[in-house]
Amino acid sequence: MSATTFDRFGQVITVLPYLWGFAAAAALDHVIDIRIFFLPAMACVAAVSAGLVMRRMTGR
Repeated sequence: MSATTFDRFGQVITVLPYLWGFAAAAALDHVIDIRIFFLPAMACVAAVSAGLVMRRMTGR
C-alpha cells in the first residue's frame, strides 16, 4: 500500500480559469458599475426563458 500525494500543479491548472474569471470580474467592477447592466441582463434572460417555454408548449 503506497501513500498518495496530491498533484499541486494539476490543482493549480484546474483552478486557474476560475481565478482569471474572478480577476476579470473584479477589474470590471472597478471600471464600470455592474448594477447598470444587471436589470437589462435579467430582462434578456427572462425573455429567452419565456421564449423557450412557449416553444416547448407549442411543440416546435
